[in-house]
Amino acid sequence: MTDQLPAARAASEPEAWDGSAGEPKLKDLDFNDLFFSELGEAFIRGLDDLDGSDTRTPPLVGVPGEVLPDLYRLHRSVCERGQREREFFMDYDGMRFRVNHIDDVEGTWYTLRRLMWPIPRLATLNGIPPTVKHYLGYLGRSRNGLLLIAGATGEGKTTTACSLLQEYLIKYGNVAVTVEDPPELPLSGPHGRGGHCFQTQVRNKDFAAAMEATMRRSPRYILLGEVRGAREASEAIRAAANGHLVITTIHAGDVTQAINALLKFIAVSESIDLARLILAEGLLGVMHQKMVKLPGKKNRLLRIQSLFPGGDTGIRSLIRNGRTEQLGTAIAAQASKILQGKLPVEG
Repeated sequence: MTDQLPAARAASEPEAWDGSAGEPKLKDLDFNDLFFSELGEAFIRGLDDLDGSDTRTPPLVGVPGEVLPDLYRLHRSVCERGQREREFFMDYDGMRFRVNHIDDVEGTWYTLRRLMWPIPRLATLNGIPPTVKHYLGYLGRSRNGLLLIAGATGEGKTTTACSLLQEYLIKYGNVAVTVEDPPELPLSGPHGRGGHCFQTQVRNKDFAAAMEATMRRSPRYILLGEVRGAREASEAIRAAANGHLVITTIHAGDVTQAINALLKFIAVSESIDLARLILAEGLLGVMHQKMVKLPGKKNRLLRIQSLFPGGDTGIRSLIRNGRTEQLGTAIAAQASKILQGKLPVEG
């Protein structure tokens, strides 16, 4: 793929990296990921054109030449740390990256996923309708259960989950514990006047042990890292059923696919009928999100599809009876109410 991209200048070429004060910076670009080799080959993913005029920008492009001096400084820091660690977080010039080491047949590469940092307040997440934010606030104040945030890779699921947890702690206080592999955004410590988050990392992929330790801390809120399989799904729904508000993320193409994926994972350790019953009773809501770029706009915004069962026994009955393909009607009905400025559901 790299030989089809605009040629990147190697880190061994000093004239390619010499910079000066006031030079363009990486942080000024809107992008998702950086990829570079130890030898200096580099490309970027998710880079939107700055004026919104070109909607045909390919997924992978060469790094713009004007930011190469800044890229060199980041490259040097990552390569130095990459000699000691294979997966880590790097803070650089107001940006936070999750860095992974890649052993390619032609040498060492690094992939850097850009995280939204500092964690934004919920009110600043453009694209989540005001009535949905209001309803999410109601859930955080008075309900227990599972909130599922779905989407594809790189669509900001973790940012939304962390923003929501942060908001709950600021507004309502109490104790939160995150169970992540690894922790992605900095949540540890006090929030507001009466909230505190304990941020923990799963050891040896043992989510059961991590959740058992979490329960001993008696948290009001639990943030569980992305559900990738049966272990995470089982622990998430169990914690929700035991009186906690659990926020987690899952990879899925829409709301219905997210529910079906979670059911599939739970059913690995439980019967499918029991899995449906547990989810029907414990689900607080599902939000599927996608980051979109509007013509003429520099920043991307969220496009949300959501479903909140609330007190709607019909929605819970569809999940309980395995008729999730019929949830589209409820999703559309709630979307219509949201467009009218109404809450998606009562209760």
